[in-house]
Amino acid sequence: MTPISLLATALALFAPEFAAPASMASFDATALTTPTAIKVKSEDGQRRIEGVAQVLAEQLSQRDRTVLGRKVLSPRRVTIATGDFPGGADTLVVVSVDLRMKRPEMPQKYISGVFTMTPSGTLGAVVVPLKMRTQHFALQSSGDVDADGMTDAVVVATDDEGARAHLFSWNEGASIDNVLSPAAS
Repeated sequence: MTPISLLATALALFAPEFAAPASMASFDATALTTPTAIKVKSEDGQRRIEGVAQVLAEQLSQRDRTVLGRKVLSPRRVTIATGDFPGGADTLVVVSVDLRMKRPEMPQKYISGVFTMTPSGTLGAVVVPLKMRTQHFALQSSGDVDADGMTDAVVVATDDEGARAHLFSWNEGASIDNVLSPAAS
């Protein structure tokens, strides 16, 4: 486990309460709970992993597909959680595949991104484009914080500079990225 993934795990375990984003008229932080994950080794999980592999093949640049190679899509690298998302999608997929760095002095890089998926395992919507970057993503919590019938998700983005929590909500089917601040004590 890299120091960055360790930090993301710690943040997920000791999650602060968040202040309402200025852009949201209504915000119920108590709606955020631990996401319901789909087990990768289940029949549904295997169909979703095949879908994730297809989405990676379609969405990644040729260069990033080459760098990714044949990395195994395991629960450590892919989180698949249930919910109600626009366009008939029923899962949120968070990908963070750590890459082997040839030069240790260089920042750690990941193939990472966030997207939704339909029950058949096809791409619903891209939330954070899949590409090589220095950010590791970890799904922290989910729930309908704005009472619009769609599942919102808190994803922690961690890099060498620290961690930031992002609340992804929806407006007319498009994702909105709200950077969260801890609630005042």
